[in-house]
Amino acid sequence: MYNIKLETLKQLKDDLYDNNQRKYSNYFLTINTQQQPTDQLVELFEDALTVFFENFGVFVKTRKGFPKNDKRDIVILPVVEIGGKKHRLHCHATVEIEHQSNILLDYTKIRKFFKESLDGFKEIHFDAKVYKNSRNQDNIKSYILKTYKDGNYSFKTGNIKTIQK
Repeated sequence: MYNIKLETLKQLKDDLYDNNQRKYSNYFLTINTQQQPTDQLVELFEDALTVFFENFGVFVKTRKGFPKNDKRDIVILPVVEIGGKKHRLHCHATVEIEHQSNILLDYTKIRKFFKESLDGFKEIHFDAKVYKNSRNQDNIKSYILKTYKDGNYSFKTGNIKTIQK
């Protein structure tokens, strides 16, 4: 009835990913120290976040079989806060990646980075959720900025825009 060869499907995949078509991946990140802040923890956490966000492309990997050398534009909005109930130091961030391939975040590498960066402290909780549309993006950004608007605590470098290759 239908006779589609594997080579044909491969060609469709190649055409889709080799024609410079731009894609968008949007993530809502939570990085929680699971501890109440101390001066030492705040300084270590902010330093780790600065290195993490300025080198974010290192934590993005390409799925097998897809081009690895695409140009990626990454826009990050991070905010650090102290939680209202348990008073734990944590960061929320939106990460918007424009790319030409099929990508995913390397959770293992991210967790290892924070474990090494916050040596001597409890292991962090890391979570990333993918969101697809602008309505979700607006709701997430409003949530992230809730304590920033209240003047509680905000990440010292503000909005970070990077271009990753």
